[in-house]
Amino acid sequence: MVTDGAAYIGNFDWVGNAFTQNAGAGLVINQADAGNSTSIIKQLKAVFERDWYSNYAKSLQPTKIPNSNICPYTSFPFNE
Repeated sequence: MVTDGAAYIGNFDWVGNAFTQNAGAGLVINQADAGNSTSIIKQLKAVFERDWYSNYAKSLQPTKIPNSNICPYTSFPFNE
């Protein structure tokens, strides 16, 4: 997750029991103005936006999830 002033990198699922019943690791980066160099936060934002708008990114709208034998989640419940 990247905001204007901070970035979080970790392996938590953003659901209630992930914070109370699971162990995980995370890193929060708060970075002041980087001067003439590009901040880590700006670099992470650029990577996210590159991937988000990539030609390889696909819609996850429930009616547009393709059937797949590779990922079991794509067949439930939308493509039954």
